Amino acid sequence: MSASELQPRPQDFATQGQLYRSLEGGLRNLAERLGEDGLFIGPPWAQAASDSFGWKELVPVRNLESALAVLNTIVEQGEGATKDVEGSHFGRFQAVLDEYLEMRAADPSFRPAHPVTAAVVRGVEGEALTGPRITDPTTAAVSDLFNVVNDLILQMVCRYFAFGHESQEQLGTLADAAVGLMFGAIKPLGLLLASLPVGDELPGSTAGANFQLAYRSNFLLPHRRVAWVRFSERLDEAAAFAGGIEGPQRVRRTLESVRGSLEATLLRLSEHIEVVEPVDGVG
Repeated sequence: MSASELQPRPQDFATQGQLYRSLEGGLRNLAERLGEDGLFIGPPWAQAASDSFGWKELVPVRNLESALAVLNTIVEQGEGATKDVEGSHFGRFQAVLDEYLEMRAADPSFRPAHPVTAAVVRGVEGEALTGPRITDPTTAAVSDLFNVVNDLILQMVCRYFAFGHESQEQLGTLADAAVGLMFGAIKPLGLLLASLPVGDELPGSTAGANFQLAYRSNFLLPHRRVAWVRFSERLDEAAAFAGGIEGPQRVRRTLESVRGSLEATLLRLSEHIEVVEPVDGVG
């Protein structure tokens, strides 16, 4: 943006490293222009806590020094470092690529990936389809279940960071539920979708997870009790939906496991929904 602009506009970054270096430059510039007290205006306690997620690397950002330290941790563990970092995401991906190329050189017929395509069940908010339509009924149902759970996780994460008067125990429950559903539902459903057919129109192609969101609006639900009731209702609906999807035995095994994860999460969340006492006989 230039000094004459008020609205933001898209920016292109050639690499992850350029993105993170731009973030560092932006933080330094804002800290110089606004002062650190004017930049880091959020209270340290209103941040993701290591107690909630069990990650000791989560530290509160209080000033420019701590912000840059966190940013550097993200870079070293992920992508964008100026040198190779052992154990980073980039290093792992590079190792996978090297091994893949070696195996392809030894055996050109080696095909380790599923033949997935960017297929969808429907468009979003009246827009045209972004890929082939999933016509297999079992695959379509599993894809819908995946996207509903993913949408619910985003709502929970949004609720966690909104700090809508949740207690520390409730925040921990939200974090545990969101991360637990990633492993207990998103992962198995994603792996399952990669093996399920798109439909007769695309023989040999599998669907994969499309991470399609039904709505573009904000995920924040305003009132604490309303939000938690909504989470519980949606978990109940998703669990029932998972139990009703018909398919081969291998599909049903995965869906039963996912249903168990959804129901277990529902029970944990439901324990934290306050009972509303009637007022003057109304309630």
